[in-house]
Amino acid sequence: MRQDVFEKLMTLPVGYFDKLQAGDIINRISYDIDTLNASLSNDILQAATGIITVVGAFIGMVLISPILLAVFAVTIPISIWITLQRSKSVRPLFRKRSASLAALNGFSEEKLTAEKARFHQSLTIKIPMPLTRFITPTIMQVLSVLA
Repeated sequence: MRQDVFEKLMTLPVGYFDKLQAGDIINRISYDIDTLNASLSNDILQAATGIITVVGAFIGMVLISPILLAVFAVTIPISIWITLQRSKSVRPLFRKRSASLAALNGFSEEKLTAEKARFHQSLTIKIPMPLTRFITPTIMQVLSVLA
């Protein structure tokens, strides 16, 4: 799945990357895909378990007590309605969390890039000005002899 997302990113125009922070793109590649994979595997298992439980309970209630079946017929639609309402209220919170994580990833990437640049800059050799006046003509003479 990550490979598919990466290939899709490679086909997008450069303007797309100008609109989004690097952290948001990283978030989409890593966190969102991990969440989707975990959700799919857990949700399929839970759905199958739930269906088997409901069908088994329905058959048992038909055989044991029709009154119990009536209670079941009333409570299940109510619980489904409550679940749907709850998921509608929680969904924006997940979006906010995802946006916060993207901002954090972008901030971390910018800080890491700045630290790398600072580290590479500290590796450069700084030659005092009087020495450069001596070294530059000498290097030029050596290069002209070699040429």
